[in-house]
Amino acid sequence: MFHTQGIKTTLIDAVYDRTNFRSEFRFDVDKVYLSNARLLNVGVVKVGGAGSSYNKLVGSYGVIKQISLMDGNETLSNMVDFNRYTAFKSFVKKNDENNSIKKFLQKNDMGVVFNDTATNTRIEGLEDTTAIQTTELATGKGWISLRECIPFLSASQYVPTNVFRNLRLVVEYDTQVSSFASNATLSYSTLEPLLVCDMMVNSKVATQMMMEYKGLSWVDVETDRMVLPEIPNTQFVDDTNPKQQTSFLVNGFNGKSCNRMVLCNVPTATPTYQDGDFYTSYSNMGSMNQYQQSVQVQLNGSNLFTEPINTPNKRLASLVDNYGDATMPLGYGTYDGLTDLVEKPLEVLGNTDYTCFSLGGARVQELVIEYSRVGVYDAGLVLQGQGRFNQRLTLQLFGEVQKRLVMNGKGQYVIAYA
Repeated sequence: MFHTQGIKTTLIDAVYDRTNFRSEFRFDVDKVYLSNARLLNVGVVKVGGAGSSYNKLVGSYGVIKQISLMDGNETLSNMVDFNRYTAFKSFVKKNDENNSIKKFLQKNDMGVVFNDTATNTRIEGLEDTTAIQTTELATGKGWISLRECIPFLSASQYVPTNVFRNLRLVVEYDTQVSSFASNATLSYSTLEPLLVCDMMVNSKVATQMMMEYKGLSWVDVETDRMVLPEIPNTQFVDDTNPKQQTSFLVNGFNGKSCNRMVLCNVPTATPTYQDGDFYTSYSNMGSMNQYQQSVQVQLNGSNLFTEPINTPNKRLASLVDNYGDATMPLGYGTYDGLTDLVEKPLEVLGNTDYTCFSLGGARVQELVIEYSRVGVYDAGLVLQGQGRFNQRLTLQLFGEVQKRLVMNGKGQYVIAYA
């Protein structure tokens, strides 16, 4: 669409950068920026504690809790719990993309190969790029395409700052080490990121583009949470495998037209994702499978599925149908005793067990999630509620909602749900 001589790549330094808290970037007014902005130098350096690496599922992106594109105090598009949703998006990529691209741009360790040697025949990572070092030069640093995480940008070819006169990008950091690092004793400092943008410098074309801006429609990602109580010791007296059934009324999507959704089982019992000073490979950033888990969705009074999604294969099918291929050796199940076949099987297998579905663009008046699981008694635990299959869970629901920006003809705009 554009002639390369009319475009200039510009570097934007943060106007505000507070370590481990927030970074903010501001755009010049009366300019036309292309939407292919990139955020560089995302990550942390170690300032204390033992050696550490990034979370193998989310990589260096895990340090970002929320990212927002704003016009003054008006939020154009943002992603709350950016790192957890990005962890899911890291999973729903083809293995060759994770191996060849994301391993180096994101600093995760999702891509795997089959190592067929006489001494070590198993599925494992190809190359480890996740190390957190003590200097900015040596530590792993991420590269983020903002079009992938800010849907407003992915829906527009350009952003005119004669309309968005106080355009700014705000990056907020996560303070929980378990979200992005392997070592619980890590003392760290976030790097100062750098924003790279392409700007239209042909004044005639830029003026025409600003005058012709008519608004746009896009699909944002929003989230809501439900809390599933633990299964306590008292439930195991008469029944060694008690069934827990709960219905949740989800209000976060009321009045909104929704597309795809993904449900994550977020563990809350630390022993289920931490061993001593170290977190497991995916920590609590994935979705921990439960024993005989079953999910039914009621949309506006009617069941979404003819029968509940109640087996690993059904959940896998729901993911592939809605989001495509994913990187997962040996499917959705939990497998023990496979150390010789899969690297760290208990830390990897069964920890990306997502439930996915689509509302097909329907407007939500009432959304109900019916969730059940079966408890598993663990003789090694004093409190059964600390076990993997009995613990308190945060059921986090990410959903695509339709939004639009409409110009009023006076250079002003209104953002509303479609």
